Amino acid sequence: MAKVLEKRSAKILAIILALIMIGSVFAYTLKETQTTPQREVIYEVRDFKEILDILPDAQYVYYLN
Repeated sequence: MAKVLEKRSAKILAIILALIMIGSVFAYTLKETQTTPQREVIYEVRDFKEILDILPDAQYVYYLN
């Protein structure tokens, strides 16, 4: 009798954990789709040295006019 209850409890626990995992996947994907758009920022610089001081890294493509 105890083995039957253990199997039943294990199945219920497995179903609950599977639902939690599926819910976390949905929550993560919905969170990723609600990102804010990137804005364009205009800087006015006088020489190339000022341009190098502004650029923090090579992660983005910068168009300088």
